[in-house]
Amino acid sequence: MRSLLIDHNHRHCLPGGIQLTLETFRQTYWILRGRSVVKAFLHRCLPCLHRAVKPQQLMADLPAIRSTPFRPFLHTGVDYAGPVYLRTTKGRGYRSYKCSIAVFVCCSTQAIHLEAVSDYKADVFLADNYRFITRRGICATLTSDQGTNFVRADVKLRAMFLAASKESTVLASCHASHDTERLFNPPGAPHFGGI
Repeated sequence: MRSLLIDHNHRHCLPGGIQLTLETFRQTYWILRGRSVVKAFLHRCLPCLHRAVKPQQLMADLPAIRSTPFRPFLHTGVDYAGPVYLRTTKGRGYRSYKCSIAVFVCCSTQAIHLEAVSDYKADVFLADNYRFITRRGICATLTSDQGTNFVRADVKLRAMFLAASKESTVLASCHASHDTERLFNPPGAPHFGGI
């Protein structure tokens, strides 16, 4: 008898949840341990079980730089990982220094290039970027989040291109001749780079 009344109230509230079914049931009847009884009944309700499947969010298509085969590190994403502690010597009395790791990821092959970074300054990132370019080749696009060191490095590179001083002519000509494009992910959305 109790299960018939719960079923009637459950259908009356257009298969609602436990709380709604219990509230409509309690307007006319009161049963002991009502919440657990209604919960046990609803867990056996087949229409509610089939309806409870959560929808899966559709994933957007990958960007062209992720799905088309290119030369390794032609399209690259960069970010920092750390901090990590780096030891310069072994044995007694060693000192460890706090540093980070610049992670360069190839967008098409997912290959990784790691560089040790001693600081978060823009000049240090430019030096690491230069080491990366000499080992892996020029990038067509370099994608990163809008970290202050990446933005300042971009500003410094633009200033070097405009000033064209003697010490920056090698770096400026290297970047300018191959058109390295700096891309920044929107703030608060680091997943936009697709890496």
